[in-house]
Amino acid sequence: MSLRILFALFLSASLFTACSVDNETPENEPLNESLESYLESFYSDSYRTGKKVNIPLPGSESLYDRTADFDGYTVTEIFVGKEERARGYLVENPQSQRISHVDVDRKQYVYTITDYNTSRVDTYSDINEIKEYDLTDQFDIIKIISDPVIPDPVTGNPVVISQGWKYTYGACNSEGWRGVYRTYYLFGFIRLTDTEPVTDESGAPVTVGCNEEYQP
Repeated sequence: MSLRILFALFLSASLFTACSVDNETPENEPLNESLESYLESFYSDSYRTGKKVNIPLPGSESLYDRTADFDGYTVTEIFVGKEERARGYLVENPQSQRISHVDVDRKQYVYTITDYNTSRVDTYSDINEIKEYDLTDQFDIIKIISDPVIPDPVTGNPVVISQGWKYTYGACNSEGWRGVYRTYYLFGFIRLTDTEPVTDESGAPVTVGCNEEYQP
């Protein structure tokens, strides 16, 4: 199943309220410790990494492309201590060197994403109240990305898990152009990646007219 299409599945207003951003601490400075030290401090334990998949960009089909020039994000499982189930996920873009850490606390039902480059932290509580929580094996991020169509355990009917890139725009300049930015979201509102500029094949920032929409 291609992830090129931004799936049009929207949550009801009540679910959005139940799992809104409870705490957002936008910063503008990178964490002043190594990634390894940060993760060990966050979990107060040792950790190991597991399976890795790609978040394909529009026009890309591959979840497992390992080429050096892959211009997109990878998601890697993090196992804490002797736990046999991944609790954390490392979200990285090798090209832009952007790194985020996602933690899924399945005991307190809290989803936390920390941008390593900016120190921004977003937390979402009561994630167990989202209907997709159980459908996705309690927010198994790797499962969500690699298999977004999941059978309903009651009816057996396929359920498409909403996920994909959302595009935003910078201010319009005096020449009538504005920059384009992208962020990957799960379920339409839970952030999985940092927000970064969209670039073309040469690495230059993509711009569109002030009244135009970006077409991936």
